Amino acid sequence: MGLPAPVDPWRGSPLRPNGMPGWDGFPVAERLRTRFRAPAQVDNDANLISPGCGPWCTSAPCRWPRGS
Repeated sequence: MGLPAPVDPWRGSPLRPNGMPGWDGFPVAERLRTRFRAPAQVDNDANLISPGCGPWCTSAPCRWPRGS
């Protein structure tokens, strides 16, 4: 799951998130694993979107191929 905050990757919890009162250190990954009985990982949302852009991304905004 992507969170709009710095994330402790070992604990799967946000670190001092702006605009998310009460979420500092909340065990998001653990709660997801327990709730859905499945593996879960948490990271910063920007880290998770980068691999999804594929070969069309550069440091500029994503350039999707024509026709998609």
